[in-house]
Amino acid sequence: MMELLRKFPLIISSFEIIETEARGGAIKKVVRIEIVDGSILFVKEVSVGDEIVDYSYHWQKNDTTLIVRWDTSPYHPKISTHPFHKHMYSKKEVEPSEEMTLEKVLAHISSVLSH
Repeated sequence: MMELLRKFPLIISSFEIIETEARGGAIKKVVRIEIVDGSILFVKEVSVGDEIVDYSYHWQKNDTTLIVRWDTSPYHPKISTHPFHKHMYSKKEVEPSEEMTLEKVLAHISSVLSH
């Protein structure tokens, strides 16, 4: 993950590893990433081997207002892309989403900031 974060120096001002926990063959990582516009991306990834089996990528303004969160929580089984979905500040309903990775999220943020 750290190697990937270093690939986005134009949008990341700093990052902090908040938690790393190994449990039963799974590794959970929680990272706080400060974006150059003052927004914050909270990353939670649970992996088994090289596969990420659970994630949450929560991007918010510095005043804690949600911009978008992509996650795999099981609470929205009617979403066509279940368990992959996103929550957006501008919409009340949970929306379908492709499976996300940290790299895709950072590329999305980079694209938003460049417009």
